[in-house]
Amino acid sequence: MAGATTSDHATLERALGLPEALTIGMGTMIGAGIFVFPGLAVGHAGPAAALSFALGAGIAVLVALPTSELATAMPRSGGGYYFVSRGLGAAAGSLVGLGQWLGLIFASAFYLAGFGFYVNDILVRFGLGPGLPPYWFAFLAAILLTGVAIVGTRTSGDLQNWIVGILLVVLSAFLGYGLLRVAGFVEGAAAGLPDRFAPFGALPVVTTAALVFTSYLGFVQIANVAGEVREPNRTLPRAMVGSVLIVGALYVLTILVSVSVVGTGALADAGETALADVGRALLGGAGGLVVSGAGLLATLSSANASILSASRAVFALSRDDVLPAGVGRVSQRFRTPHIALLLTGAPIALLALLGRIEVLAEVASVLHLILYGLICVALLALRSDRPFWYRPSFRVPGHPVVPALGAVFSFGLVAFMRAESLLLSLGVLTAAGAWYLAFARDVEVGAPEELAPAPLGRTASILVQIEVPDAPGLPDELLEALASQRVVLLGWCEVPEQATPEQVQDELGEEAEGDLEAVADRLRARDVEVETDLVFTGDLVQTIDRTMQERDVDAVLSLRPRKQLRRILVTVQTRAMLDPLARFAAWLARTASADVLVLHPETDEDDEAEPLRDAVRSRCARFGLDDAELQAMTPEEQDSASVVLEAAHDADLVLCGETEPGEPGSLFGGINEEIARKAEVPVLIVRRSGQPAEE
Repeated sequence: MAGATTSDHATLERALGLPEALTIGMGTMIGAGIFVFPGLAVGHAGPAAALSFALGAGIAVLVALPTSELATAMPRSGGGYYFVSRGLGAAAGSLVGLGQWLGLIFASAFYLAGFGFYVNDILVRFGLGPGLPPYWFAFLAAILLTGVAIVGTRTSGDLQNWIVGILLVVLSAFLGYGLLRVAGFVEGAAAGLPDRFAPFGALPVVTTAALVFTSYLGFVQIANVAGEVREPNRTLPRAMVGSVLIVGALYVLTILVSVSVVGTGALADAGETALADVGRALLGGAGGLVVSGAGLLATLSSANASILSASRAVFALSRDDVLPAGVGRVSQRFRTPHIALLLTGAPIALLALLGRIEVLAEVASVLHLILYGLICVALLALRSDRPFWYRPSFRVPGHPVVPALGAVFSFGLVAFMRAESLLLSLGVLTAAGAWYLAFARDVEVGAPEELAPAPLGRTASILVQIEVPDAPGLPDELLEALASQRVVLLGWCEVPEQATPEQVQDELGEEAEGDLEAVADRLRARDVEVETDLVFTGDLVQTIDRTMQERDVDAVLSLRPRKQLRRILVTVQTRAMLDPLARFAAWLARTASADVLVLHPETDEDDEAEPLRDAVRSRCARFGLDDAELQAMTPEEQDSASVVLEAAHDADLVLCGETEPGEPGSLFGGINEEIARKAEVPVLIVRRSGQPAEE
């Protein structure tokens, strides 16, 4: 009887938890706010610039709460544009979406301008002269980051996490030592606490808050990846509010420590690289270089995160036909949204040459403050209209006061920008409005699709994961072996950091589905009962772990090209896996008439139990593997993947077991992940519950 597909569906993998979501927000915010603004802000408001940062953080929190509610009701990539378009209509949404994209372009140019100043500072300290003007370094960095984003890298997300971690360590050490110096616990010259906290009065505190608000753009970037966040009802509000509070506290402490260490006048005179001067005052030349190096990382990290977010905003606009559909396409070669990245990177490079760092910051702030205000208004409108699809799992405390205050303060802060920045922002918004009227006036946006959980289907025995499109063929003799089992065929399509799952699904989904169905048909032709699952993910290990838990399957098969199945290598790590591995090995060996080699430890931690070699032989005999070859591994060898990989050269299939049976993540714990990644033959990882054949 041919097997039927019982739960075929495509899903977008939710792979981001709270730490990853916090990193996205903080990675954007820990940048210019700390490493570029202190000197500029203190020059405008004196030590009271600390209040300017606190005011900006307060407004950001008022916006973060409504954004969190909207994101749990519409957990889709696209962020602010998606929320406003569904809450206030296509016209407001289009204006906001285009403004968001252009705002990220201005913000990225600002971050890279700060990068240029820090490059110059390092060159001067090493006696190499100023080199190129700072803005040329910014221009070159914009080209480099855009090129890297287009080519794509699987490690960019991990790199971003490392950068944020390094910055937090540097800042914690910098602030901790500075506070000890100011408090007198550490010897060394210090300027002391300032005599006048607000020497220029109250108004500059507000105008400086308007200038530095660019520092808080990162938290809404978390909403841009809402469709990829696990448990969005809990993760999104915690990540958005938490990232603002953590970074806001760092900003305030940085201003207070910096002013206390070097003094208001010296800090203002140092300008864009003032924090490096504070580092030199605290720890000498080495301290200055460490802070300058951290400034380089911070500004590059912020610019990189903003470029990627801008490309996602372009995709959301193209998906709704506000921009031509082609701009959101994914490159067949690199699997990245190359056109969106070029449309983002090119203007960033040109704006970096503008040479007006404060204007770049303020234009980015204006465009985002308008977005934030409209997000709050959209929440009020949706709460009032109560559309059938609006069912958020998180609700703003203090409604309607909180979103109303968020809107008022966001729009109100715009009024305190300098005239030049307001005129440039008005020009950008006018161009966005003209585009909408000329090309997108007839666009209609639909209600968000309800995201129902995927059906779990019925229990399967083997999960076979294949990369699509261009799926590899299944080895013929493995097909024969699978005929007696139920199979979950997991087709996965890689989502790089530079793209959203929806982008890759739109570009490659039809081809991927066709390839997956072709493989499933081959299995069904051999009477294999098949369930298919198509996932667009950036984290395959987590995807497999989730699928195995949901489907309660017994083993996962990682494919490599292999035509025959004549020799099976079984690697035993724990006594608890003897029975499941022996069952699977016996079933496969019987089906394919294959020889079996069992690698097992020399000794076992349980001295009272049957000696491990005898236990392995008795289990093999119990399941009909009397002729299996046994090979003991020394304690050093049993924890090394290289021993298994060397033995795998003469095998056609490797069987591994859970490293710690029953524990979460044990399928890919220990050496299993390295074996599955490096082996040139198929690898089957077995769970303790595996029952593939009758005893």
